[in-house]
Amino acid sequence: MANTHKMTEEEREIYKQRRLEFNREGFKGLLSRDLPHECRVCGCTDESKLVYHHIVPLALGGTNSLRNIIVLCVECHAKTHMRISAFADRSRSGRHTTAPPDYKDILERYIEGDIGRSECERLMGFKKTSKIYDSPLYQRFLDEKGIAKVRNLIDIKTCKSPEIKVGAKIVEITYKDGASKEIYYTGHKFKKIIYKKAI
Repeated sequence: MANTHKMTEEEREIYKQRRLEFNREGFKGLLSRDLPHECRVCGCTDESKLVYHHIVPLALGGTNSLRNIIVLCVECHAKTHMRISAFADRSRSGRHTTAPPDYKDILERYIEGDIGRSECERLMGFKKTSKIYDSPLYQRFLDEKGIAKVRNLIDIKTCKSPEIKVGAKIVEITYKDGASKEIYYTGHKFKKIIYKKAI
């Protein structure tokens, strides 16, 4: 049955608050402490591949209760969303259906600090309720590059000031082997890159 429910203003506000709560570092730490460190479907225990999945999606009224969140690997997470798409009208749920042919170039620009999150999501064709870090496609892209986490700060910097200041850190990348990379803005399209080897 297709999802024909259109969110009210109040439901949209509740959804936004729950997304913010879910994406807070402290909340992720709570999930890491209280949920098993293995995929609920296949039993995968590779920490770099594990993600948190809402059984009832937040957009459909789900909550951040531990009873509504399970651990899945990125492959099982992608398959779960494919199964959901067979029953839901994705055009109304805010989920993206197909990636643009140059999606790897777009994601590369995002992790290298050429564009911020909002521009990346726009180029990828995401709806307003979809976020790049929730995308299985993005998770697979990071896996291919051996990246555990990317923190792109461009949108945060441009919110505080119309222009990114010279010397501002714009991207932090943590690799699965423990190495890291920091990218700083040094002027028009110029960047300074600092690598730190794994200890």
